[in-house]
Amino acid sequence: MIAPRIMKHVARLTGALWLALGLAASPAVAQGLFSPVVVVNDSLVTRYELDQRVTFLSLLGAQENTRELALNQLTVEALQVQTAIAAGFVPTEEAIEAGQAEFAARADLTREEFIAALAQGGVDPATFRDFVAAGVAWRGYVQDRFRATAENFPPVLLDRAVQTADLEAGRRVLLSEIILPASTPEATSISRDRALRFSRLGDAEAFSEAARQFSLAASRFRGGEVDWRLVTDLPDGIAAAVAGLQPGQTSRPVDLDNSIGVFYVRDVELTPPTTPSFASVDYLVLRLPADAEADARRIAASLDRCEDIHRFAGRYPEDALRRQTTLLSALPGDVARVVETLDAGEASAALGRAGAPRVLMVCERTFGEDATLDLARLRLGIVNERLQLLAAAHLNEPRAGAVTIGPEG
Repeated sequence: MIAPRIMKHVARLTGALWLALGLAASPAVAQGLFSPVVVVNDSLVTRYELDQRVTFLSLLGAQENTRELALNQLTVEALQVQTAIAAGFVPTEEAIEAGQAEFAARADLTREEFIAALAQGGVDPATFRDFVAAGVAWRGYVQDRFRATAENFPPVLLDRAVQTADLEAGRRVLLSEIILPASTPEATSISRDRALRFSRLGDAEAFSEAARQFSLAASRFRGGEVDWRLVTDLPDGIAAAVAGLQPGQTSRPVDLDNSIGVFYVRDVELTPPTTPSFASVDYLVLRLPADAEADARRIAASLDRCEDIHRFAGRYPEDALRRQTTLLSALPGDVARVVETLDAGEASAALGRAGAPRVLMVCERTFGEDATLDLARLRLGIVNERLQLLAAAHLNEPRAGAVTIGPEG
């Protein structure tokens, strides 16, 4: 049995496209349906594929510029698939089916139920399969090409994520959400303008109505309402956007995975925080000659990670550089005062005194054994955000030179 909310949404489109594509269609009609509307290098996007994607997006809730959005999606996906296949990333049938199941779960449906709902709205199962297969291939390529770069991020990013999570420990929020499409530059531009308008909504009913009309999430059928969530359990971008908001306030637009979100705070609840402070710190100190105050400031400003210190340490005696890990409670007072001002990956020349310039850099902070923050989750959030940025930048150049749009007629 297909979920009633999906059935209600697709009922008005049932069977329309299948009638247009019946076996009795004339050769001229068939030729028109399968004529190309876009050429992307060696790939063709046909009128049939475009019509199918328009119907698919309509069933997902797209209401404006649907044909333009569909055309841009298919164009970008063709280029993504070409890039992935050229690098040897051809998704298996098992991976595609898993991707379909994951997508269907967003509407609280099984893969089979979702495909049935789409079919009743006039969408060929192959259309859904191709949509998911393109995403699976592209994600595999991006992970292989950029994962190492994305994981090699400055320690300061994790420190800031930890600080945000620490401040929000024990805070629960009752949210409503609007999730807008952002899978192409054109869709992103439209959604960003719309999200900015929604971020100014301060009325719960107005926000709920916008969610029902425009959101892609399954929560749209509840006016965008979602259950209580600990802020520390929210994705990093959402957690940062709702941090400090009070009931009746709306977040700024948040960039998510191929979407943009806006969040309205319906209620807030505070419980005792359980996250401890940092227990120890890994840091280094480079001692410079008495007349090198300017050099100390220049070195501190040029460091991005502790390993960079070796570019400068070789100029000074071997014992000028000291690196150690120490309990925060055991730090000398002058060192502790400087360490408190630095995130991991940051350096300062403030430790030095006249005639004794020093560079101090924090390499890493660690928690005590009773820490409750999920550092792995925080790291994963940073890596995923960096992967999205790297992938988008990577596709810009080939997309600009590879696409030729033919007459749609």
